[in-house]
Amino acid sequence: MVNLPFTHPSCHSELSVKGQWTVQRQSVHGFASIACDQAIEQTCNRDSKTKGGLTGLTQNRDAVHRWILSQHERAAIARQCEAMAGKCPDIRKRKDLDSTQIHSDDKAVTRIISTLDSMLNPFDTHQNGIVCLSSGTVAAEEVMRDLLTAPEKGENAVKEFMDQRLLSQSVDIFAPINKQKLKTFSDQAKTKKKSAAGKEVILRADKKLFSRLLIIGQSRKIDLREILSYSLGTVSYPLSSSDGSLAKTNKSSLMEVLETKGGDCLVDKLPANGAILFDGMAVIQAIRSIPSTFGELADTILQYIVKLALKHNCTRIDFVIDRYLEMSIKNLERSRRAGGGTQLVKIYGRDQKTPRQWKKFLSDGTNKETLTEFLYVMWRDADLTTVGKDLSLYIAHGDQCHCLTVMEGLQTLSAVEDLTCDHEECDTRLFFHAQHAAKEHQTVIIKSPDTDVAVIALSLQPDLPCRLYFFTGVGNKARIIDLTKVSSALGTSVCSALIGIHTFSGCDSTSAFYGKGKKKSFSVACEKKEYLTAFTNLGNRFNLDQSTFDVLSKYVCHLYGQSSAKTVNDARYKAFCMASSALPERSMPPTSDALYQHCKRANYQAAIMRHSLKGVMCAPSPFGNGWHLEDGELTVTWMTKNPAPESVLQVVHCSCKQGKCDTVRCSCMSARLSCTDLCRCQNCANVSQEMEERDTWGDGSDDSDDTDE
Repeated sequence: MVNLPFTHPSCHSELSVKGQWTVQRQSVHGFASIACDQAIEQTCNRDSKTKGGLTGLTQNRDAVHRWILSQHERAAIARQCEAMAGKCPDIRKRKDLDSTQIHSDDKAVTRIISTLDSMLNPFDTHQNGIVCLSSGTVAAEEVMRDLLTAPEKGENAVKEFMDQRLLSQSVDIFAPINKQKLKTFSDQAKTKKKSAAGKEVILRADKKLFSRLLIIGQSRKIDLREILSYSLGTVSYPLSSSDGSLAKTNKSSLMEVLETKGGDCLVDKLPANGAILFDGMAVIQAIRSIPSTFGELADTILQYIVKLALKHNCTRIDFVIDRYLEMSIKNLERSRRAGGGTQLVKIYGRDQKTPRQWKKFLSDGTNKETLTEFLYVMWRDADLTTVGKDLSLYIAHGDQCHCLTVMEGLQTLSAVEDLTCDHEECDTRLFFHAQHAAKEHQTVIIKSPDTDVAVIALSLQPDLPCRLYFFTGVGNKARIIDLTKVSSALGTSVCSALIGIHTFSGCDSTSAFYGKGKKKSFSVACEKKEYLTAFTNLGNRFNLDQSTFDVLSKYVCHLYGQSSAKTVNDARYKAFCMASSALPERSMPPTSDALYQHCKRANYQAAIMRHSLKGVMCAPSPFGNGWHLEDGELTVTWMTKNPAPESVLQVVHCSCKQGKCDTVRCSCMSARLSCTDLCRCQNCANVSQEMEERDTWGDGSDDSDDTDE
């Protein structure tokens, strides 16, 4: 080919100048040239590889030579004969213009567009940073930082390698190279183990500090009763865990008490044409085997709720899920549940794989809201006509609700303006839907495992014009409770007070009293009518009444076995004095200051529950109602007073082994404080008069024995 201009100039001219390096076999359609070798295969070689061609002659060398020399003539004669016989191929239109080809191409384009629409767009500016294309996982801050700076760090490492090992040889070239240890998406999938040793250390330190504060307070002329009116810690330990989080209790024990008092309240068969309301997140969390894709997950959930509704002859289904606000009173509980870590994932299509660490996925509120919207998108296009029965599916997502209705074989989708609300919790939103369902259905079933829902149902049942049932448990433990029978057995006064009792004794947003379970809290509340009245008034308004707080203070004294005490501070002092051994601070009643903040939190949560039947609650900000804002997060206000008196907070003690602590070298003298029993000084002059008298005369504990002798 290099010598072609010299050996075959005519061929070179045809190829380079005229562009004859392809073959145009017809003149009807432009831009239809084919390669030369392809044209030879379709013409000359095609005729030679048939009978009458080279076939059968390959064993005769002379015949092959003659055939090769006359091949082009034979091919021309064959073409002329075919034309004379009318077998010349017709010139047809392009294959791309055939109707079948057009239809096939349209389907291919549609599939490509559908696939692209269902995939994550890598060029979208995601609000949370970098997103993994395959899984939709959003990179954590440290992962995003390492991924973005990886090229720069790599270049710096190469430059350092060259400078140290090639140019200056200050480091042996064969010395090991340290890894950069950059984090990637795979590092987010690793489970982090969390040790409980830290909590024990905190608890031991608090016990030690508590005893030291009491010693210092007595040495510095402070009344023990006054000292115990302070929490003596950074949090109120009777109301908090050792790590400073809300103290928890077993909520289900209250449900056991209510069922027991309800007597024969379980039912096997429900009336027909009822409405069944699902706690959506409870349904999702109850799935044991998570499907491999999000599309299969949506189908599995829909099949489950429809099947259960048909089993109990229900014609209306409500699927309700919480909303997850940035500022929420439930953030502390959600943070506790997410203690193992979270994994933010963006759902971009039904074929996307579900995360392997499903609990981590559900630990993030943003993921739950994304999943809720995805379920709505999948279900609005679902075909429910195959059910063979008229059915209405209400899907709550965000602050909106849509209804998918099947009536006489026709399926329609419409927005339900009456069910638009600002509720955050599914616990209250379920009853807003129940009120709407009661307009057309006399039987309403609420499917939820949460005791909060049962408590609200018993309190609000008189305001709902329907027969209310509570469906809880799964498998062999599933049971349906007739709440009408339970409320009749409990009585109106107890049912009205249930919300107050429940929020005061501990729920997701309020703390429990350490060592005081639901059963005891309920039994003590039912002992006096004034207690029931106070719990009934709790939550009637978002602001706590002083009269209600006074009665609740008496209730707490009674709860801790100090019914004769006038205030919780008195009960706290008496409990400490009556203890036969050192009583842990968390086992005593909380201070009056800490109890007041707890009452405000319980009142706020109870008010939200009591407003369940309103679409727009207009709840005030939780700030000042037992919570405050700290570093941009909603935090519990445990107390408004200092943890201890100012003089007690000065836990200074000296280690003077010699001398009389009369110089500024003594830490107590420098702080202008008297020495205490915690100090190591001897013959100290820096002591209070009370300590001098005690050291001189003793405490009188052995006087009786001396007199007898």
